[in-house]
Amino acid sequence: MEFNKKSIILLALVLVLGLSTGFYFGNNRQQKTDGIVQIVKDDTENKATSVATANNIDRAKQKLDLLKSYTDFVLLPPEKIVDANSYVEAMKTKIIKINDSEIISKFNASWETENGEQKRLDFIDFLNDKIKSDLQ
Repeated sequence: MEFNKKSIILLALVLVLGLSTGFYFGNNRQQKTDGIVQIVKDDTENKATSVATANNIDRAKQKLDLLKSYTDFVLLPPEKIVDANSYVEAMKTKIIKINDSEIISKFNASWETENGEQKRLDFIDFLNDKIKSDLQ
């Protein structure tokens, strides 16, 4: 088999054309995969952020419900609340569901007789601040 000048040039041209085509499509394919990986990564981060936001909103709703129950209990006249014990137990159930040790301790302290009124107001302010922080 004898190679002449034309066949060597043709072989070199095919080789250069194949390398450049392979490099272009290979690089382009890598960019597409990088884009797909980035989209999946962004989607996963967005879902995690959405779940965290949903959890914060859910916790804020639970705390808001507790705040409403607590202020009703503290501010309403005693004759408006039919069974005070069951009302307090319902609030304790809400607090257990929230599962925040700081809220539990402040709630329990708010029923102490010494400086009781101030402690109740402090608990309302504290719970209000917790709700605001959950919603930010």
